[in-house]
This record gives sequence, C-alpha cells and structure tokens, in this order.
Amino acid sequence: ETKVTFIELSPAVAVDFNMLGWGNWRFGAGYRLSMVTVDRVKKSDSFTFFDYSLKGLNYEGFRVGLQWTPFQDLDLGVVYRHKTNTNVKVGEGKTYNQDFEDINIDFLLPTRLGFGARYQIRPVSVAVDVEYIFNSQNEEAFLAGTQVSDGAPGGVKVPYYWDDNLIARFGIEYGFLERWAVRAGYTFDGQTSTKLYPTAFGTPPAPTHSGTIGVGYEGDSWEANLAYAHRTGTGEVPNEEKDKRDVSCLTCSEGGDYGIVLNGIYLDFSYYWH
Repeated sequence: ETKVTFIELSPAVAVDFNMLGWGNWRFGAGYRLSMVTVDRVKKSDSFTFFDYSLKGLNYEGFRVGLQWTPFQDLDLGVVYRHKTNTNVKVGEGKTYNQDFEDINIDFLLPTRLGFGARYQIRPVSVAVDVEYIFNSQNEEAFLAGTQVSDGAPGGVKVPYYWDDNLIARFGIEYGFLERWAVRAGYTFDGQTSTKLYPTAFGTPPAPTHSGTIGVGYEGDSWEANLAYAHRTGTGEVPNEEKDKRDVSCLTCSEGGDYGIVLNGIYLDFSYYWH
C-alpha cells in the first residue's frame, strides 16, 4: 500500500485594474504552503520491502495569473505555478528488511503553465484551457537513510524519467435564478509516466480522462463553488519493457495491466473587497 497526501494552504490576492481605471486587466498571486505525507508498506510474512511514514513541509511555492477581457463576453487568461520540492522524512522505519533511521526522500511537484478562454452567451458560458506540465523535472529521487545496526548510510534510487505533459479541458456553465450556476466538464490528460519505469501507485503509463459536475452560488460580495470529479485511465506494460531499462529500479513494478480510478470533491470560497 502506498498513500500520498497533499495539504496546501494558499492565501491569494487579486487586483482588478479596471476598477482603478487601468483597462480590463486583472492580476492575481497566491502563496503556497504545502504539507506532504508519504506512507508506504510492502511486506510479506518473512520480508519487509518498505514500512515507513514520511512527512515534510514546503514554504517556497507560489502561483501568479493574468486575465484580460478584450470585450464584454470574452475572458482570456494565463497562469503560472512554480515547482515545489519537499523533503519528506521520518526518524525510523524499515527498508529491505533493515532497520533505518533518518529516512528521507525529495517529493517534487513540477512547474505548470496554463492558458485559458471563457466566452459567455447568457445564460450559457463555455470555457476551454490547456496546461503544459513540466513533468520531465521528475527524473529520479533517492530514498536515503542510515542503518541502525552499523550507522552506515544507505538507500535506493527511485527513477521516474517522466515526459512533459499537455492537459486539455472543456467546460460549460448554465446560470439560473440570477445567482446560481450548474457546470459540467471534461479533461484529457496525456501520458506522462513511462512504460520503462511503471508504478502501481501512480498514474498509469497511458492517457487519462476525467468528467466533472458542479454548482456555484454568487452573493453580493462573495461566492462559493462545489464540484465532483471522476478520473479513469488504463494502460498495458509488456514484461519485456523492464529489460530495456538504463538503470536498475528496485521500486518499479512489473509488466501487466495498469489502471487508475480517482474521485475528488472540491469546495472553494471567495470574498471580494470593493
């Protein structure tokens, strides 16, 4: 079993330059405080491959965005999210039947760059966006620690060698009763992980597809939104792929059929100072 959890606190501010008489531009920026936990257990009655729970904090994340309204019913935007590299660690655990202390590994969330457009034909709005993810920043990591028995350093290389990825999204919104809106969307997420170094605890080496539904309410100076997303994807890895690896991979999985099913619930709240 592998369990990876991200908790992110992201206070953000936005400025509407139109209200200042500077044109139909809006700028936003957010600071990202991230907590990452990694729990992994793989063992039999006689041998323990992994048994540890890691945790780490990152204080260096941020995102910025710029939006332009060239005319009343069209919005265009660009957003940038900077990468974060979080060192997660624990005082003691077990790896390959050996007791270790000071176990740690770096966990990288890559840079993202996105472009989007929204066009409104009241009461219907249509939105599209594309996002380029620099997943090739995930080349390899090193799970390190110190053996309790003799104090010798040890560890195992964790290769990724992912490819950069393009994500395309389409959404439609219908407004009703002046303040309410219902939404539906679709996302295509291209393949990023490689069949040379597959893992059963992440995205399969294949494209994935997501469907979303949601509802939103807009008050006088605030708004709230609730959404549900369902993501699926499957891919096949031939057994002979592992013979082509340039580096050994003790943490990689074998050939076979890989799949993913994710369900997400998202809630956000915004308040506006006029």
